[in-house]
Amino acid sequence: MALPPVLSRGATGIEFFSNPASTLSQNAPDPYLNGLPDPVFLLGVDGKIIRANARALSWLNKYSVSQVEGYRLNELIEANEWNGAAGSIEGKLLGRFFESGLVPKNVNLHLGIQGECEYTISEEDSFVLKASLKKIFSDGKARLLLTVQDITETKQKELLQNLFMHDLANRVTEVIANSELLNQFCKKGDTNPESINRWTENINMISKELGLEVSAQQAVATMELKKMSAHPSDVEALEEIQKLAAHFYPVEKDHKVKLQVCQDSKDILFSTDPVLLRRVLTNLVKNAIEASKPGDVITLGCREGKTTGLVEFWIHNPAVIDEEMQSHLFKPYYSTKASTRGLGTYSIKFLTEYFLKGTVEVESTEEKGTCFRVAYPLALETQLSA
Repeated sequence: MALPPVLSRGATGIEFFSNPASTLSQNAPDPYLNGLPDPVFLLGVDGKIIRANARALSWLNKYSVSQVEGYRLNELIEANEWNGAAGSIEGKLLGRFFESGLVPKNVNLHLGIQGECEYTISEEDSFVLKASLKKIFSDGKARLLLTVQDITETKQKELLQNLFMHDLANRVTEVIANSELLNQFCKKGDTNPESINRWTENINMISKELGLEVSAQQAVATMELKKMSAHPSDVEALEEIQKLAAHFYPVEKDHKVKLQVCQDSKDILFSTDPVLLRRVLTNLVKNAIEASKPGDVITLGCREGKTTGLVEFWIHNPAVIDEEMQSHLFKPYYSTKASTRGLGTYSIKFLTEYFLKGTVEVESTEEKGTCFRVAYPLALETQLSA
């Protein structure tokens, strides 16, 4: 396959041909680089920008090459922290390059590196880049060719899909557990209508909720993240946790723990997205059960929030989360379960804060055990802020 007009192969590798410097405006983006679809930079081996295309200038919110020429990227991108996406070696190396503006010593630039890295500019704002860095030759001199793609939106959609699949598996677990218990009753010849009705009603209710969650996810798949919003309706707080406790009865029985609703819980009517709330509360209960030992008692409840206009749900178990784990608790793909990598706690935080406009707190000590609290406004606005 022929290379683009901007590139051809020479004896020393890829040769970069450009117009003589005298024919190029100091303010105009490079006309050859402009033929490439993504932000592209031509750098010196010291990491300083020599040329850039129009997409690169737009990405940096600049309008002329003179505003970026001679600068390293770390001087132009305001970032608090750079990390390799998903812990990849290439991503970490690119993260170090963007953070320092210098190529790490252990990088073979003849082969080049490409990968994904994440940078944050605040606690709320983070971005994911797909980048490629390779040594080329321009006018007989060694240069670096850097291409960049902002794939933040794609990664956010992927994460939403993964969160949904994780939470969907939780609900399927409830269906299976209730079905198995119903099957055991039938095999024993138990024809008590109350027992049978209890499990069939649970299965029916969970199945309907699953249908609503799948429908909601289908809408998400075709929507931009910034346009997504919650769909509030009236919810009775106490009824919600009572239903949840009933659904999880077979699961708690299997784990030999006791799940109970606090007697002091208040029946508070509020407006929120019931599908998303259920996903949050399901994760809280499932995590508490999995963290507990046989014989442990898990308590969940609801009450008026510490601040007027809020409703608070909480769940307590005797297990302890150490400080190291607490510092990573709400990061995606991090789990307190040593053998797996989870999304449960991240799902709790993301759905609560982004869609339901609530807050999440966790307290864990040897003396008190672990308590998660989520608080939500009594009336959720239907539109997300842009």
